[in-house]
Amino acid sequence: MEYELVGTIVAQVLVIFLIVAFGKSTWSNIIINEYFFALSVIGLIYSFGISLIVKLKTKKQKKKYVVNMFFGIVVYFVISMQGLAILKNLYNKQYDRDIYFVVISCIILQVLANIKAEKYGM
Repeated sequence: MEYELVGTIVAQVLVIFLIVAFGKSTWSNIIINEYFFALSVIGLIYSFGISLIVKLKTKKQKKKYVVNMFFGIVVYFVISMQGLAILKNLYNKQYDRDIYFVVISCIILQVLANIKAEKYGM
């Protein structure tokens, strides 16, 4: 799970830096179309990297691989939507509770799935 959390945060920061460095966006004015394009490109690279890492770590455990990828994608999506809401000035601090709930739930469910997979040899 640490790969998903750290990777997602690094990907979000990289998206902002790329659109400011190579696009028409500035630090004070992020263009949403550029954000979505960069988010998609970095998201594909991120997904490939995470799937490679998870696949290598779970060599023979196919179910564990799919579960880990699912939770990684959920965390990436939730944090990406938080970033978009902030950029569009639609973000409200009351959403923090929901975002933290989803991320922490993913962590707990992933840990439980991995413990079950280890215990039963899945």
